[in-house]
Amino acid sequence: MAQQFDLWGSLRRLRLIDPRKRQGSGFGPDAIVAQFLYCFAASGVSLADAERLEEDSPARRLARMDGFADETTLGEWLRAQTPESIRAFWNLIHEFIVWAAQRAEAGRWKYSGRAEVFFDDTQLEVTGKKFEGAKMNYNGDVALSWQTCWFGPWLADGHLGSPGDVSDALPEMLARQRRCGLGERVIFWPTAVRVRSSISQGSAARASRIGA
Repeated sequence: MAQQFDLWGSLRRLRLIDPRKRQGSGFGPDAIVAQFLYCFAASGVSLADAERLEEDSPARRLARMDGFADETTLGEWLRAQTPESIRAFWNLIHEFIVWAAQRAEAGRWKYSGRAEVFFDDTQLEVTGKKFEGAKMNYNGDVALSWQTCWFGPWLADGHLGSPGDVSDALPEMLARQRRCGLGERVIFWPTAVRVRSSISQGSAARASRIGA
């Protein structure tokens, strides 16, 4: 599917997410993203897991790569991203969602003929002193707020920041969805979810219909 969408070519053309001073050296954004995708598909959860792909020769052959980046290189690439490059990356994700939705059977991802938009504010509880933006949330836990907006089964937008208004990122997320072509009439499901360790608890607040 990545090849059909021309994901690797799209990433190479997305200059904003490539912090290299010399484009012909090191690992390009297509190689970095491919490594993360293979890592997550193999149940990896960390940069160290992604680095261990270097020991997996079948993965290198499948990815058509001579080698994978180490943990330090992956971390440097992530830290080099800016708000502008992150937004450009999300725009590419929006393009993929439009492309995939046009090819998927409507019955597999629509409800009563309509797309479902799902908004969620997940509280990610953290420990330690190195989590920028973490602060006390409504439950008295030190946490980060991960607000996400889903279009059907696809993650269409996300914002990681300090806990606060559980829906402060929602208006801009919906506006961006409309601008990128995901603005058809939908069924909207807002929820609030609190996560503690590996256990998550959610409650559906209400469902309302919104138009483009």
